[in-house]
Amino acid sequence: MIKSLPIRTKTLIGLFAFLFFSSISSLFIATYTQQEAWKVVLEVSLINLLLGILGIAALSRLILHPISRIAEGIYRIHKGDLSSMNSADTGFARCWEVLKCNSKECAVYSKDNLRCWTIAGTYCLGKVQGVYAQKIGDCRRCIIYKYNCGDELYQLDDAFKLTVRDLTATISDLEKAKKEALEYSRQLELSNDEINHLHKYTNNILNSLSAGIIALDESKKIKFFNNSAKRILGIELKNIIGKRLDDAKYKYIDCGSFFEFINNQLKEFEKDGRLLHNIEKGFILNGKEVIININIMPLYGVRYDKDVPLIVVFDNITEQKRFYQEFVQSKKMAELGIVAAKVAHEVRNPLHVIEGGLHYLTKEYHNDEKIAEITELLRDQVVRLDKVTGDLLEVSRPIKGSIEKININHLVLKTLKFMDRSFLEADIDLKITLDEGIPDVPVYPIELERALVNIVKNSIEASNYGSRIRVTTGLVKANERAWIEIIVADNGKGIQDKASLFKPFYTTKPNGTGLGLSIVQKVVNHHKGEIKVDDNPEGAGTLITMRLPLEGTADYAQFNLNN
Repeated sequence: MIKSLPIRTKTLIGLFAFLFFSSISSLFIATYTQQEAWKVVLEVSLINLLLGILGIAALSRLILHPISRIAEGIYRIHKGDLSSMNSADTGFARCWEVLKCNSKECAVYSKDNLRCWTIAGTYCLGKVQGVYAQKIGDCRRCIIYKYNCGDELYQLDDAFKLTVRDLTATISDLEKAKKEALEYSRQLELSNDEINHLHKYTNNILNSLSAGIIALDESKKIKFFNNSAKRILGIELKNIIGKRLDDAKYKYIDCGSFFEFINNQLKEFEKDGRLLHNIEKGFILNGKEVIININIMPLYGVRYDKDVPLIVVFDNITEQKRFYQEFVQSKKMAELGIVAAKVAHEVRNPLHVIEGGLHYLTKEYHNDEKIAEITELLRDQVVRLDKVTGDLLEVSRPIKGSIEKININHLVLKTLKFMDRSFLEADIDLKITLDEGIPDVPVYPIELERALVNIVKNSIEASNYGSRIRVTTGLVKANERAWIEIIVADNGKGIQDKASLFKPFYTTKPNGTGLGLSIVQKVVNHHKGEIKVDDNPEGAGTLITMRLPLEGTADYAQFNLNN
């Protein structure tokens, strides 16, 4: 029980024992004579000195032992050994044994390593005790506490062990939390990698679509666009993210009409909640007339209201519309060809009979001026009908002949040479400009020559006496394709209704059949080319451009590289 005494008490007890022994020694010495007393005093002094040394040693042991235990514990902690801080001391009094306690529901019952005065929820003094700070006052009066903790230094040692134990538990919790944090970080990194991969994969899908996509957030600001949007609009949109459509309208003036139309549709949507579906509208984008198919739809999976994020999906269908028109025109021409072939066949036989009869009447009544006048008039009409039937047969028959690889410049010169007489009779000044770099291309030469004759003939007939016609060849790149271009420009009266120019039987000439340019278009389409009619930019007149594709030739790749 000496261990449980406070240091002050231990010191007082030692001092009292020393004084008591000194007093007894003095009384004992007083019984001796003076001569014997000196000898006894010396012996008693030596005994007191020895007892003092032993007392000091014992007191030092009581004081320094707990301190040495604390120091030893500190050294072990520095070495990383924390296990000894959790072990019970030898002679550790167990409260359930000393106090004969059978409260097995107590938190420290039968647990050697737990100090009951540091544990909440123990069954002491017949009731459940609180946490350490609340119950320590009662515990200090407990014999178990006094026996196990002892004096102040032993309490300091115990408090040190408790602190180390708590630190050990905290470190353990921190290590566990660190492992959990590392695992969470790893999972988060994997999730981020998956999200980045999915984001990249989704962007690749969107950028692979042929349709343009512009995504708008709730405030109708642009959040995303794909590569096809840039391609269709012909502009770089990277500086438009986070901007409204009004900003885009003024920033990209060449595409302002498109952004203005979309912006107006969004305003209508805010009013009545209706969106666009498969609307085809014409725009001028970067100076070109195009037809755009537009869909505006809400983002999937969000609540549908005026603040919903929107997706604008659009596509350039100019080529599809042109192909469709060409298909309709080809279908009409095919149907016309069937009818024309039958009509021409049925008409030509009677015409030959009529022509034969007119020849007979002219020969038989050559002296009769009245009959001669009538037969001449009829012969002119027969010739006109024969030309119409010939053109009808020309329109209806399929392209014949073989493909030959020729030089377009040679074909143009040959055709113009063939029409020398027509130029001379109309006093036409012919200007020829040929691109010597044009490569040989595979064509149907007879059909192409006939088409060129029709174009030049129309220009001669549309030109005034003494006018000028310019014929030019060259290589161009248009509509993302390479072409050989043949241009015939005159300064005649011009053409008002250019849209009807290639329709069968449309003509502005008194004696025209209206089938010449239909034949030209048929030949050009068969070559997968293009033909268009414009006003002559040099003044009055018409400019007709015929284009033949350069794809498939050995010079195509080199032309693209140079241009």
